[in-house]
Amino acid sequence: MIDNLPGERIKSCFLYCALFPQYGDIRRQDLVHYWLREGMVSDEITGYEVISDLVGACLLEDESLYCVKMPIIVRVVALWIASDYRRQKKLVVVKGGERIKEMPVVDDWRMVTRMSVSSTQIENIPNSPNCSQLRTLFLQGNDKLRSISGCFFKGMTNLVVLNMSHNRQFFCAA
Repeated sequence: MIDNLPGERIKSCFLYCALFPQYGDIRRQDLVHYWLREGMVSDEITGYEVISDLVGACLLEDESLYCVKMPIIVRVVALWIASDYRRQKKLVVVKGGERIKEMPVVDDWRMVTRMSVSSTQIENIPNSPNCSQLRTLFLQGNDKLRSISGCFFKGMTNLVVLNMSHNRQFFCAA
C-alpha cells in the first residue's frame, strides 16, 4: 500500500495522518499547516497536492470541501507502519480516542518524535518527561483534562506543532 506512493515526502505525510483521532475529520488547512511546520512540504500548494494524491490513492477520503478522513483499516495499517519506525529510532505514540486516564508509559521519551493523546479520559498531566525530539503533540478534545504541570513542556525543545484545541477549562500548575 505505502510502497506504491511516489517518494518519501508523501509517505511521511500519509503516516502523519494517523495521528488524528479515528472517527474525526481532518481539516485540510490544518493538515497542510502541520506539514509545513514539520518541514514535510515546502509550501501550501504542495501540501494540497499531497492531500489530493492521498485521496486519489484511497488512503484518505473526501468528507467535505474542507475536510478529509482516514478510513479505519487504512489508519490501522498506518499505525502499524509507524510503529515499525522504532528501528529507525523514531517513535510515534498514538493513543487518540482511547479511554486512557493517564499519560501513556513510554520506555524512552527521548525517542518520541510525534504524540497524539487526543479525545482521551486524561484529567491531569503531572509529569514532565524529557521529550527533546518531540516535534508534534496533539492534546485536543480532552474534555476531562483539568490541569497540566507547568514544567510539562520544558523538555520539548523541538516542538513545532501543538494542538490543545477543544479542551474544556484547564490550568497549568507551576
